[in-house]
Amino acid sequence: MPSFSLITNLSQGKIPVDFLTQASNLIATALGKPESYVTVRIEADAQMIFGGSNEPCGTAELSSIGRLGIEENKVLAKTIGEFLEKQLGLKQNRVYIRFIDIPRAELGFSGTTFEELLGKK
Repeated sequence: MPSFSLITNLSQGKIPVDFLTQASNLIATALGKPESYVTVRIEADAQMIFGGSNEPCGTAELSSIGRLGIEENKVLAKTIGEFLEKQLGLKQNRVYIRFIDIPRAELGFSGTTFEELLGKK
């Protein structure tokens, strides 16, 4: 159920047409989860500043059931940061990435929760 969202002050015109597809594949690969569960959202043209400057910037969130933690997040921060810099030109020191490990019982899907779908572990 990985979900990745990015809010940025970049204009919509600067977002590559295939950004969502590439980001979905990146997240699935980085977390070792099926891409069929991945969601990706981008909100461009946000009115935002970072460190007092309106140069290109953003805030991102990656939520997942598991596969997040101290060491994993270091790798993910590097992987996602490099991806955003390459694809969008967002410098890594102009984007915060928040990692959220969601308990199975706190995420609904298909009329139930992942705790019920995946079993209690």
